[in-house]
Amino acid sequence: MPESGCLGTSWIPAFAGVTGLVFRHVTETSGLSRKPAPVPQPPFRNLCLWTLWIQLVEEDREKWNRRYAGKAIELPEPDPFLVAHQEYLGSGRALDLACGTGGNAIFLAEHGYRVDAVDISWHALSQLHAIARARALRVRCILVDLDYFPVPAARYDLVVAFYFYDPRLLTSVREALKPGAILIYCTFNIRHTRINPRFNPAYLVQPEGLGAQFPDFEILFHETAAGDGEHISQLIARKPHAASPQP
Repeated sequence: MPESGCLGTSWIPAFAGVTGLVFRHVTETSGLSRKPAPVPQPPFRNLCLWTLWIQLVEEDREKWNRRYAGKAIELPEPDPFLVAHQEYLGSGRALDLACGTGGNAIFLAEHGYRVDAVDISWHALSQLHAIARARALRVRCILVDLDYFPVPAARYDLVVAFYFYDPRLLTSVREALKPGAILIYCTFNIRHTRINPRFNPAYLVQPEGLGAQFPDFEILFHETAAGDGEHISQLIARKPHAASPQP
């Protein structure tokens, strides 16, 4: 399946307008154009809960679309933490979670990775798609709410996540990595409430850092209090290789 310049097609879950949740067939060759596909089973049978759930999903999507809408298309910069530790990069397939306009995804693709770039914002992914296509990079743009995205298991040689943290999704992050694959994670910790008191603490790393969430991984780099405000947690770790069969 071709992937150069955001080319190729794949079945992925994405969210429709206020009419509800559907599965969409995303065709990256036509600029993220979408065709309807079968509707999955709803997570709630109660109509009131179902309606509220759709509303919350749409509010989240619109929040991020407003952030990126109207911005001129320009080459986004990769995160300095990723650039500073590029010695841990290799090759193969990478997953960029909550990629935004894709500075990290582009950086990884330029270093030889085939990148799946996932975000909830149509506007952000449209910008990424345009840049990746112009530069003939192997980036697949996936429009989805990560709360409801079934991340493929044991598919990726590298997973990166920057300034996106939800403890409920850490199992999926772990399972997405192949044995021996690398995780690069950088996000806000609980000290961030000193800077932004309104930030929901449920989405902030606790003082022990990200390493505590991956206790069986080989820790290659771990910082629990980075940044001027000590409000950033950073982790580079390797998933354990599959256990050798017993004789």
